[in-house]
Amino acid sequence: MKRKRENEIILKEKEVKDFQKTKFGFEGELFKKKQELVKPIQDKIYNAIKKMATDQSYAVVFDKSSDLIMLYANPKYDKSDDILNALGYKVGDKETSGGGAPKSGSQGTTSPKSGNPPVKDAPPSDQDTNIRPK
Repeated sequence: MKRKRENEIILKEKEVKDFQKTKFGFEGELFKKKQELVKPIQDKIYNAIKKMATDQSYAVVFDKSSDLIMLYANPKYDKSDDILNALGYKVGDKETSGGGAPKSGSQGTTSPKSGNPPVKDAPPSDQDTNIRPK
């Protein structure tokens, strides 16, 4: 009887953890809804920053409200390819594919050159750069 009751408790605890994960976890409903509601606001803010930066010839715009985050960078100052060349990598063809991850089967980098708003963990990109060792 005691063993059966312990197993029921363990089962209920597991069900609660699964429920919490589906509602409040990284890919839970709360996270997805927050993303859905915040994205249009981020788009508006980023587009306003980009317009102001290009109109007033700013090279870089930083967010100083928290960590030092680069919100906009003029693409002409992007030295990523030069650094990769100095490290011994050959930078391949650049394709304007609308952003996203590198094509499957190839390594790649992205650079902040798009009109999409930045995400704190990853810079926006509208170009995939295939990198191959020389």
